[in-house]
Amino acid sequence: MCQPACANPPPKTCSFYRSCAEAKQPCGSGGYALGFGEYFCSKFNQNIKGFSQAGQDWVYSVMTCLQKALIEAVTCNVSCSSIESAAFASHAPCYIEAGVCDLGVDDWLQILSVVWDKRTRAALIETLHQAQQTGSECAPGIITGFNKRIGELVEQLLQPVTDAVKAAIQVTLNAVEISKMYIEKNLGLP
Repeated sequence: MCQPACANPPPKTCSFYRSCAEAKQPCGSGGYALGFGEYFCSKFNQNIKGFSQAGQDWVYSVMTCLQKALIEAVTCNVSCSSIESAAFASHAPCYIEAGVCDLGVDDWLQILSVVWDKRTRAALIETLHQAQQTGSECAPGIITGFNKRIGELVEQLLQPVTDAVKAAIQVTLNAVEISKMYIEKNLGLP
C-alpha cells in the first residue's frame, strides 16, 4: 500500500474511507469510499445506541472488516470501479464473519433501518445480492428468531384479552357463588 498509515484502519472510526481510499483514488461523493463506505459507516455510528451490546460489537467488527478488506484494493494502481467491486464483494463475508447470524431480531431490524435508504435502493441489484448471500447463511436462525419474536408479540397483544376473560370468569364465578348463597339462605334449598 502506498500510505503505510492506511494499512491498519483505526477501529470504531470511518476515517479510512476519506483519508485512505478517497485520497488514493478520488471518486467523489458518488464513488464507493465517500458515497457508500463513509456514508454508512457514519450512519451506523450515529445509530449505535439503538443496538444491543452484541449488535454494537457486530457493527464495530464489520466496520473494521470492511475497511481492512479495502486495504489491498487501495493500492498504487486503482480505479473507482476496482474499489467498488472489492468493497461490495467484502460485504456479505464481513457481515457473516462478524456474527450477523447470531444477532437477535431487534438488532436485525435496527440494521435494516440503518441500511435501507435511497443509496441501497439505488444499488438495488448489489444490495439484493448481498442480502441473498447473507440470508442464505443465516436463514435458519433468522426464521427461528423472527418466529420467537412474533410469538412474544402475539402473547403481549393477547395478554389483555386473556386477563379480561379471566376477570370475566372470576366475576361470573363470584356471581354464581353469591346466587347460590342467596338461594340457600332465602329459599332454604341446599
